[in-house]
Amino acid sequence: MTILTKSTSLTLNRARQFALKCFAVLLFTLSLVTVMNGPAFSQDDERAKDTIEMDPMIYTLVRNGRPSAQVTVRVGIQIEDGVDFQSINNRAPQMRSDFLSLIASLSTQRFRLGKPIDPELLSSYFQLAAERRVGAKKVTIYVLEAGISPF
Repeated sequence: MTILTKSTSLTLNRARQFALKCFAVLLFTLSLVTVMNGPAFSQDDERAKDTIEMDPMIYTLVRNGRPSAQVTVRVGIQIEDGVDFQSINNRAPQMRSDFLSLIASLSTQRFRLGKPIDPELLSSYFQLAAERRVGAKKVTIYVLEAGISPF
């Protein structure tokens, strides 16, 4: 027979809250590590040499210390005429990291479960980040897919 006092139940509630926060941080960290360690892009030989399609970027939305939804974004990069494919291809992992940072910062104010993600908004932010990374008017960024789904 176990007797719980008021102080014991408060301690258990704090322990549960702490465990949930740790679990949320662990999930967030694992999702970033998985996304960051994956290949930066996929390029089929059959595709034209002037496009790169990045693998999906997945970000976990955390609200009130708990994972609430998953954001998935797929991006295509069109390389403008006269620009070296290999130089852009070498910068793809860095652009991916920039895009993930933008998704993280936009998620705090712009992404809500139940509301669609505006691909034009993402494209404009991603375009600015890509131009900072590789130079102006060398690439055009297209958001191929942008979705948010609950856990």
